[in-house]
Amino acid sequence: MSKDNWQYNTICALPWTHLASNPDGSIMPCCYYYRYKKDYGNIAEEDFAKLYNGELFKELRLDLLNGNKPKECEKCFNREALGRGSMRTQYNKTDWAQQTIKEIPSITNEDGSLNKIKIKYWDVRFSNICNMACIMCGSDFSSKWAAELGENKDKKLLSNFEKSKTYQFIDDNIQDVEEIYFAGGEPLIMDEHYYIMDKLVELGKTDVRLRYNTNLLKMEHKGKNVLDYWKIWKGNLDISPSIDATGARAEYIRYGTDWNKVDRNLRTLVDLGFKVQPLVAVGIHNILHLEDLYKYFISIGINTVGFNMIDNKNFNILWAPQKLKDDALTLYNTAINNLGNRDGLKSATIEIKTRLETKADPSHSNFLNYVKGIDMLRNLNFFETCPELKAYYEV
Repeated sequence: MSKDNWQYNTICALPWTHLASNPDGSIMPCCYYYRYKKDYGNIAEEDFAKLYNGELFKELRLDLLNGNKPKECEKCFNREALGRGSMRTQYNKTDWAQQTIKEIPSITNEDGSLNKIKIKYWDVRFSNICNMACIMCGSDFSSKWAAELGENKDKKLLSNFEKSKTYQFIDDNIQDVEEIYFAGGEPLIMDEHYYIMDKLVELGKTDVRLRYNTNLLKMEHKGKNVLDYWKIWKGNLDISPSIDATGARAEYIRYGTDWNKVDRNLRTLVDLGFKVQPLVAVGIHNILHLEDLYKYFISIGINTVGFNMIDNKNFNILWAPQKLKDDALTLYNTAINNLGNRDGLKSATIEIKTRLETKADPSHSNFLNYVKGIDMLRNLNFFETCPELKAYYEV
């Protein structure tokens, strides 16, 4: 299709101005593509500009410009079909994305390649270094998981660049950046995070929008405290701690955490007036306790919470036993009535209720075998920590 016939109804700015990379150096159009394992190239092995104009990136851009909805983009389009916002609609509203969309006709060649590359939004997972081994995660994004599984030494810590190349990449591209998403691994214990922060301060770019997904166990690293940076930040600063439960349940789910420390750090951020919106990974392990968790957040001064549905076969609530789904739905409806029309619950309600109301074969779930394996590995007992779930499983 020629440029004159390009369409913009399914357009997403990210394939034109975004870099998403994994700890092993593999890159993707966005983080949602991780599950598809398509080979867009590796920045540890090839020049980034060459990769960004590779065949798969060109095909994706043309697909969107032809008004199509690629399968790999279904998470966004499915959420939109349910009446929810999506990552696509969220980012398309930003100033940098709006500007990029306006520039598409001039910077995009008819084969889908770009004649000018400016990466305005970074989601670069520089390594898998992490101080936790969360039950829904794995060694790709957690060095603690890799070490626990006894993987060979060079796999315990994945890094997409050697340090010198990492810093060169940052230096070469930092002038264009307008938004950075720090995730991991655990970003607050990564050297690269503090290198970027120091560089932004040095360049006077404290207006860059920063977003964090952090386990919030540590806010200091090698003599540097992230609060010293956050207190001087002029741009939007969004902090989304990953918190799925409290107390002993939190310490089982986010293995390696210390709930008292996380609770203390969370309260510190609230007291200092930062924008804090916890992100809850919703799965079989915590589906009965969403109201209790939300009430905890409210009690410490947090009123907006995000919910992220776990899609894998180990924890997806779609494949929970029907009795558990029925009971969870009753509890969730009660939570809606008790808590009112709060932002987090409002946005997540359709997706949570759809999964709970949909009849599905629980044999697709690997939940029971998975938690048994974790218990053997760590000498724990899931059903002692979460006894309310025992009645739904034959154990």
